[in-house]
Amino acid sequence: MYNDKKVLSYYFISTDLNNLKVVNDSYGHDVGDQLICTFASTLNEFLKDKESPGIVGRFGGDEFNILLTLWRYDEVVQLISKLNKHFMKTPIHNLKVKSLFLTVMVLLLILQKPQITTNLSNLQISACTVVRKQ
Repeated sequence: MYNDKKVLSYYFISTDLNNLKVVNDSYGHDVGDQLICTFASTLNEFLKDKESPGIVGRFGGDEFNILLTLWRYDEVVQLISKLNKHFMKTPIHNLKVKSLFLTVMVLLLILQKPQITTNLSNLQISACTVVRKQ
């Protein structure tokens, strides 16, 4: 895992595309695959201009995780806000379907330095536990 004395916190963002199963069942897996690819490309696009862009990975069928370092909390909140606004107003066009909008559940977990773990599965489990407790 990235280990730098300048890093005070790691920000772990877990995302989940809503209703992907419904899209797959209604329009076919090729449309669902297009949604997944568009979502992944958009995440990378929003992160690419940052000096420390972070790590984006697909965790499951419709789940993507982002690990950010060297970001300030306000920058992370701004990123999440921009992503939400983008997906709420930017349709994905497809040959089979006139247009679809992505809705995304976003979860942010802030890890202060001594709590950092190297296991991303444990991070996601911890993040889900935090949401369920609220």
